[in-house]
Amino acid sequence: MLEETRRKIDDIDSEIVTLFEKRMDAVNEIARIKKAHNLAIFDTDREKTVIENAQNRLKNPEYKMAVAEFFQHMMQTTKTYQRQIIKK
Repeated sequence: MLEETRRKIDDIDSEIVTLFEKRMDAVNEIARIKKAHNLAIFDTDREKTVIENAQNRLKNPEYKMAVAEFFQHMMQTTKTYQRQIIKK
């Protein structure tokens, strides 16, 4: 039972990696646009909207705080990546 559930998680993680790569491709494009137009990396309103949208998509409201933390962490990672792109 435990191993079966772990295999489910492994399969889901594989899907997450694929989606993460797609998201990072979009982040890369955004970083290049921000660099070209001298725009700030951090946008408080946008981050708030992204988190609210994620929370509103949940089927289980019990995960509301967890999805907010997940997206905050992911956006922190993408801001670090954007800084690397903009410094080039």
